[in-house]
Amino acid sequence: MKKLFLLPFVVVSLNSFAGWEMMFCDSADEKGNCVVKSESFILSGQEMQLTVVLKKAEGIRTTKVYFEIYLVDQTTFAEELVAMEELQTTETATVAIKAIKLSKKGSYLIKARDSYKDYITSRELAVK
Repeated sequence: MKKLFLLPFVVVSLNSFAGWEMMFCDSADEKGNCVVKSESFILSGQEMQLTVVLKKAEGIRTTKVYFEIYLVDQTTFAEELVAMEELQTTETATVAIKAIKLSKKGSYLIKARDSYKDYITSRELAVK
């Protein structure tokens, strides 16, 4: 009986994050197409810049997107917030593009949140 009670909540939570796509690339055009898409980047110098592309075909439906950038310790999986980037959008937009800078090698987790700071989606990347 408990399983039947929880089933609607599981379905609703899965559908709320469905349809989001997050990509990392060297740059992106105005339509949100990645130029050199990757999940691994090379740090050569003091810092590097990459572009985060967040897409949803049905529309972003928020006026602001927050990108939280976490450095992840691979032994403990502890997340350390290193930066938060804010991007103004329109509710009818289907893509949000934000350039971010990273200055340390390591594993990162990028989380996207809407204007109410509710979770949208996340993705990992490596900087070598």
